[in-house]
Amino acid sequence: MNRKITHALLFSVLVLLSASPLEAQFPQTNQPTVPGIPKPQMPGTPQPATLGPGNVFKHGYTSPATQPNSYRLVLQPGQPSTMHPANPEPDYTVPSNYIDPFKARRDEGRITALESTLRDVYETETRISYDLPAQTTGTAHYRAAYKELSAMLNGTKPDDLKRAVFLVENAWNGNTGSYADFCKSIDQMAADCRYLISRANEQDNETCNMAVFEYLSDTTHVPGKAGLETHFPIRYDFDDFMGKQDWSKMFVTKLVKTGTGQCHSMPLLYLILANEVGAKANLAFGPSHIYVKFPDGRGKLRNLELTNGRLTTDAWIVGSGYVKAEAVRHGIYFDTLTTRQAVALCMFDLAKGYGRKFSMDKFVLDAVNAGLEVHPANVYGLMLKSDFYTLWFAYAHGQAGKPSLQQAKTNHPKLIEIYNQRNRMYDLIDRTGYEDMPDEAYARWLSSVNAAAQVRQDKAIRTELHND
Repeated sequence: MNRKITHALLFSVLVLLSASPLEAQFPQTNQPTVPGIPKPQMPGTPQPATLGPGNVFKHGYTSPATQPNSYRLVLQPGQPSTMHPANPEPDYTVPSNYIDPFKARRDEGRITALESTLRDVYETETRISYDLPAQTTGTAHYRAAYKELSAMLNGTKPDDLKRAVFLVENAWNGNTGSYADFCKSIDQMAADCRYLISRANEQDNETCNMAVFEYLSDTTHVPGKAGLETHFPIRYDFDDFMGKQDWSKMFVTKLVKTGTGQCHSMPLLYLILANEVGAKANLAFGPSHIYVKFPDGRGKLRNLELTNGRLTTDAWIVGSGYVKAEAVRHGIYFDTLTTRQAVALCMFDLAKGYGRKFSMDKFVLDAVNAGLEVHPANVYGLMLKSDFYTLWFAYAHGQAGKPSLQQAKTNHPKLIEIYNQRNRMYDLIDRTGYEDMPDEAYARWLSSVNAAAQVRQDKAIRTELHND
């Protein structure tokens, strides 16, 4: 199956090997795995940065068949996978059933079906009285953050992305941060943005967004203690940009402190600043990627790429080669996130950080379910839930003595329930049209924004905005 946590937000891979369709056993953690892939870890031990279910081999028993890549262009041998058919080179073989993702549209029927399946999975899991070993020592900060984020998600507390981001990152840091200090830094940056806005002839939404974008992506001059001072743009951190070695690389607090970040922290900081200055903007997802959309003066949505300071289009996202029409129809890509859905993303980050620092116990499942209640089409959350079931089944299978499928059907009904739930999550993600994008392909695609054609497109969009 093709599953991997997006983005930037992305986990390292759990690989589980099988011996035969029925008698296969869950491997011990000291068994060899695919080169470069972390060995699987059992519940009760800290997990890798992420558990990418997309790259989890369907261990143990049989699993649902994956869908063929019928929505993706078929490349000839040696051709790169980071191009779009609109690009004149290289040549593509386009299958008859291919649908251009750029022409696909969100399908409410598909999203409703996804929500229905998730509800059914949730109702079933509440009846399974079999839990993973829970971590309690040292988790108080995570549980406090979960409580406050849950209040935002259920509407008993106002949505506050700035606060949500801080809660997640401060939980990881053991509650050593100061929210007052964080707010002070944001306030100063927002004041700089307001100064840039004040220099414009108009203070409409387009102007406010472009001022925030300019502040973060270009060298600007803003008021200081001794007159105007030079402010330099934030920069992309190419060192461990997926946070696999150091999870704090993904943090907005790290970006504010060092001026370097990636496609997780940069769009979040942008949206926080946009909220501070009263600009309307939204997060959106691409393959392994988060970016920003905002409505211009005519209401047309424009894309802001914080990782390199370019204005781009959805066609550039499609050009990654990893966007299927089904993913667009399911609302996985291109859709704008509401503020509450952005808070749900923070809840998923909380679950992921907890899983890495402690273990994949029921806290992770509760946090993921809370986020999916608000944003069921978030593939990042779907993958985390799939991760949980992967480990849940592996642990239960081991505890039951690693029975065969037939033995489990006869003697271990709870194990079979978990097994079926795991496969349902696998199948659900497959049906969304999600496709794994390797890190190398992601880096190659991201750098393509500096190609001459994309530079010209950026200039053309800026000219169009200027002339409106």
